[in-house]
Amino acid sequence: MHSESAIAVSLGYQSGIAIPLLVDKQCVGVLVLYTAAAKFFTNDELQLMNELGRDLSFALNFIEKEQRARYLTFYDPVTGLTNRSRFLEQVGRYIRDRTNAEKLAVLLLDLDRFKQVNDSLGRKAGDVLLRQVAERIQNSVAEGQDAA
Repeated sequence: MHSESAIAVSLGYQSGIAIPLLVDKQCVGVLVLYTAAAKFFTNDELQLMNELGRDLSFALNFIEKEQRARYLTFYDPVTGLTNRSRFLEQVGRYIRDRTNAEKLAVLLLDLDRFKQVNDSLGRKAGDVLLRQVAERIQNSVAEGQDAA
């Protein structure tokens, strides 16, 4: 199998540059540019390309953080279930929009001695328990219904 650079050479490209795209010091992609001109990328071009890579990395980081913030606006980061404000909004909408023939049930759970789990086994263990409970709730809810 040919590498990308071997393919580029076979297509007539003589210069290339690969610019890593980093988000939180992790490489999430690479911007690769080729040109048919030999020795095209001078130090000035390399500096500009590196700046472009940093700008793209910054934009990707911003987009990722914005998406995460939007997610956390409506969902619990541990369980993935809707959070309190989203839950209340959904219940209010269901109550407002339902017809007299439609029924609505709301089930609220309180995990007994959950604080003891967190205190004795640590928060990570408590988070694992919450995820397991959330998964069981989601698996037990009929398709087309919400497990908020």
